[in-house]
Amino acid sequence: MPGNVHILGGGLAGMSCAADLSRQGVAVKVIEAQGEVGGLAQSFTIDGFVCDLGPHRFHSNRAQINDHAKDALAGNGRSFCCD
Repeated sequence: MPGNVHILGGGLAGMSCAADLSRQGVAVKVIEAQGEVGGLAQSFTIDGFVCDLGPHRFHSNRAQINDHAKDALAGNGRSFCCD
């Protein structure tokens, strides 16, 4: 396993990869073009209403997949409806 890894893109895939490698002791740097991670799975607030950035939403009825997404985004997601 390499000692240092640079990941291009802070979407769910990039953040999942970073989280998995980091848990294995690999030094990881995520390079994201935007000011926040999340890729197309971002939300923003206008006049108190939470709006989705794009058409991409994350839904799964498998707890393991939802838990992995929550862990990878580490609080950068607004909410998860996974119960």
